[in-house]
Amino acid sequence: MSLKRKELEVLKLINTGKTVDEILFQMETSERNLRYIIDNLNFYLKKILDKWIEKDRKKLLVHLSESELRRFYKVVYENYYILEQEERAEFILMTFLFVKDVRLSFIEEKLGITRATLKKDIDVLNESLKRYSLKLESEKNRFSIVGNEKKLRHLKSIKFLEYFNVEITPLDIDYIFQNVDRGLLSELKEVILNIGKKFSVEFKEDFVKLMEIFLYVSFERVKEGHVIDRKVNYEFLVNTTHYEIARDSLEKYLDKELSYELVHITEYFISGGVTENIEELKESIEKYLDGLILALEKTFNGSLNYG
Repeated sequence: MSLKRKELEVLKLINTGKTVDEILFQMETSERNLRYIIDNLNFYLKKILDKWIEKDRKKLLVHLSESELRRFYKVVYENYYILEQEERAEFILMTFLFVKDVRLSFIEEKLGITRATLKKDIDVLNESLKRYSLKLESEKNRFSIVGNEKKLRHLKSIKFLEYFNVEITPLDIDYIFQNVDRGLLSELKEVILNIGKKFSVEFKEDFVKLMEIFLYVSFERVKEGHVIDRKVNYEFLVNTTHYEIARDSLEKYLDKELSYELVHITEYFISGGVTENIEELKESIEKYLDGLILALEKTFNGSLNYG
């Protein structure tokens, strides 16, 4: 026996006091299937919490505290839960985002699935990755996520934030984040706060957390040889004091010669402080535009005939 996501969703609905009709409608299931789900839930509720769902004609009754629910989910996820296809695809994504040198045979064993099922799960994953201009593909029997580097970093940062501090989840978080350097994360937080001081702004807590993760991911990608080497507004940003502050503050982690990487990061820092520092940013833009106009005048002086 085992439990799946749908059954745990039913338990949540029961615990919030939904009627039988409301559960049938919301879960789009039959009374017969609901009875099977209740029997299955009761087996594990009795086993783990020594509680069970009482049946009434109109309602299903069980009263679980928040701590009891958390304990139940934790035990179920660790011992009795079966991932559905979307959840398996999510696990595969997280594995290839954060774990190095993973073999497909290991994932098959980890998920308890066949190679044919794994290939179908990878197809599902690749369909969802299209929106990020990314793809999971193999080269010489080594799989990796490839595509738009900037979007890959964004996706990795989003997933990091989504799962890193989550205690209860069906995914094996300890395995996925086994190589994360928590000391470096704490160190980067202090660096970001210092950059804020030099920018004369106070970054919001959410922005600090986002930048902490984004910097960590960016430095990791650069270390692995994935370097950004183009930026549309490079010439403007590289001439700002913001760029100089970011470059000097991050020299321990990023080579000063990687100016496109630093410009990319500088833009994020500017966005985090722009509401508090809008006049200084405006002044920087105006100086850049004035310089650009002078350069154009010198370049084309005498070469255009307006007669």
